[in-house]
Amino acid sequence: VALARRLLGVGVCTREKAALLIGPPPDALEAGTGGLAAALASQGLRVVLFVATNGRFGGDPDNRTREQAEAARLLGAEVLWGNLADDGITSGRATITPLERAIAAVRPSLLLTHWPRYTHQDHRRLSAATLSAARRVPNIFFYEGPSSYSFLPTTFFCIDDPMDTKMKALGSHQAQLCRTRIADFASATALRRAAEARLGRYAEGFVPFRTALFLGDEFVHDEEDRRG
Repeated sequence: VALARRLLGVGVCTREKAALLIGPPPDALEAGTGGLAAALASQGLRVVLFVATNGRFGGDPDNRTREQAEAARLLGAEVLWGNLADDGITSGRATITPLERAIAAVRPSLLLTHWPRYTHQDHRRLSAATLSAARRVPNIFFYEGPSSYSFLPTTFFCIDDPMDTKMKALGSHQAQLCRTRIADFASATALRRAAEARLGRYAEGFVPFRTALFLGDEFVHDEEDRRG
């Protein structure tokens, strides 16, 4: 709870029942928000990774599935697979429906999704579909990736403690490490965001889409909660 408060800011809802992190292929979540995921899990919060595709265009899909499972284990998170077509995600109903099902199953109070300004179409479209599916989620933040542009974070989270876990989880994705510089991106970006925020040595940056103020003893999650 204290950890969530530091992320969300003074006076913002700290009643996170679960955190749902939305990513297109395997490795996107570890690179963009693996430190926060590990930190939340270490505090006893349920952390669920929704991985939309098996990333078959970035390597053997069976290997990438196994790598994602190992990365989640290291973070202390669960995996939900979207089973969407790699390089073929849409922003319409075909993507919104599995996202809605994941949100209904997890009932997150905190959701993170990819920054919509990205050079790969899967990332852009998944982000748009997430905002449609997550209309009732009270706290939504965007995270960044290697090909994000115009990303100017205003919320930062120190990941000095979980940095090793983040990099080990990212290291599980051998298919990508062999063909991209995603580990370099993750470490360099963590140094940069910490310097920007004057917050420890390593940090992750986020852009808020919506945050919910917590003003009472109980936090109302959605209309179903209001009806009891």
